[in-house]
Amino acid sequence: MKLLAVAILLLLFILIPGCESKDTSLSRKYGMILVELGSFEMGAENGYDYEKPVHRVRITRPFYISAYEVTFNQFDAYTWETNKTRTRAEISEREKRPATGISWLDAVAYCNWLGKKEDLRPC
Repeated sequence: MKLLAVAILLLLFILIPGCESKDTSLSRKYGMILVELGSFEMGAENGYDYEKPVHRVRITRPFYISAYEVTFNQFDAYTWETNKTRTRAEISEREKRPATGISWLDAVAYCNWLGKKEDLRPC
C-alpha cells in the first residue's frame, strides 16, 4: 500500500512524455521542469534493500515533471473540465494542499489532460 501511495505521488508530480525542448505553458503556468535526455546513477549501497544496487538509469525520451506536488486546486480544474468526480477531502485550506485520494488511473488521466493542452503524446 505504501509503495502504491509513493507511485501515485510520483505520477502526480506529473510525468508527461514526448516533450520537446521548448518553453510551454506547462513550464510557465504549471511550474513544470523539462527533463532532458541523459543518464544518472540511481540507488544506494548503504540504503534500504529496495534502493540497492546503485545502477545507471537512462532517460530516452524527454518529459516534464512538476516542481511541486499537484494541489487539490489543480486536480479539481481537471475534474471540472472533464466532468469527473472530485475527491472528497474535508481538510482546511484544501485548495493549496497536495491532492490525495487519487487513483493511479486518475493520475494518468490528469497527466494526459495536461499534455493534451500542449499537443503532447499521452502516456
